[in-house]
Amino acid sequence: MAKICSECGQVSPDSAQCCEVCGYQSANDPGANTPFRSSTKIPLGPLLLAGLIVFGGLLFKITSDVENDAKERAAVSQDVAATSRLASVQPRASSIRVTHLSTKQVGSKHRYFFDVRNTGAGPFFGSVRILLEGRSDPLAQDEFRTTSPLEPNLGRSVFIDAFTGPASGHREAAITKFRYEVRIGDGISDSGSGLVGPDVVD
Repeated sequence: MAKICSECGQVSPDSAQCCEVCGYQSANDPGANTPFRSSTKIPLGPLLLAGLIVFGGLLFKITSDVENDAKERAAVSQDVAATSRLASVQPRASSIRVTHLSTKQVGSKHRYFFDVRNTGAGPFFGSVRILLEGRSDPLAQDEFRTTSPLEPNLGRSVFIDAFTGPASGHREAAITKFRYEVRIGDGISDSGSGLVGPDVVD
């Protein structure tokens, strides 16, 4: 007697234990025209467990990436905010100007007066180093530190004493120019130079 597979309709010999086309196995009675059954059963439990593990791993990675990205963005925002606060407190590199005012004779020395002025938009808190020069290396120098912030558009008068005088009295050996360095913290934020007047005033 032939067997007919109820799954795919394939006619198989009576001796066949499974459908030659779809692989369904016969019922217990080999002679009955009963549906074939699959000879291979795939357990669903392990597959579902493996799928859940893979999905959980992907979800954890995505969550970790999002958290790390958020932390990096927060760190960058903090750095930008800190830089902005510093820029609002400290003047730009070109905001401090030093100008020679006059030179006076004080005993055996010459006293060189300078105006240190903040031309920027914010208060200045730091130091200014002034060096008096002639044809050779610096002949005198001094550093002036702010004890309180120098507000915008304000200046302070400072002086440096030196034995060497200006051009009217010491000619080729005279102090004829100066340069200065503006320091904020441990670094030099600005520098400049200027001329020293040739005369000594009373």
